Amino acid sequence: MVYSNDNVVGINQLINEAQIMKRRKNISREIFLRLLREAETETTDMFVQISVNLLIDNVEEARNLFETLDEQSKEVYLDMPISYFLNS
Repeated sequence: MVYSNDNVVGINQLINEAQIMKRRKNISREIFLRLLREAETETTDMFVQISVNLLIDNVEEARNLFETLDEQSKEVYLDMPISYFLNS
């Protein structure tokens, strides 16, 4: 799935909201279910795939996806706050 501008805003908002909740150790059931649905969606955005997998505690899959990135993309991702969960 390639995201339209509205979808990009929506998925980014979901990821940001879920990150906050995860840091507080309290992801709501609704947000978790939305993340699960997103994880099942075919997307070409590797950053979204990695982020969603991290947020649903599928860290091994997130790390596998991360390893497929080129070095520059890895650096960009590691500068993002969500990368904290790659090492947790």
